[in-house]
Amino acid sequence: MWSERQHRTDHSAMRRLWTQTDLCELPGRYEKYCLECSADVAASILLTTEIDAATLTGKETSGLVAEFVQVSRRILARSQ
Repeated sequence: MWSERQHRTDHSAMRRLWTQTDLCELPGRYEKYCLECSADVAASILLTTEIDAATLTGKETSGLVAEFVQVSRRILARSQ
């Protein structure tokens, strides 16, 4: 199992090797992301929508919020 530090280091090295054609675009977004980041950004968009919908209908959101926090931490860790 890789440590978080190893993951960030390996991800940063891979990101330097990628070209523009290796980056993914998400519908409605101007930024381009690597495949791993695009999955997390897409997940965070969907989770935000689901949290909002659950809140409006009075449903429990703690599980969705916990998942959103995990995704957000991964995104933040890779950006540093």
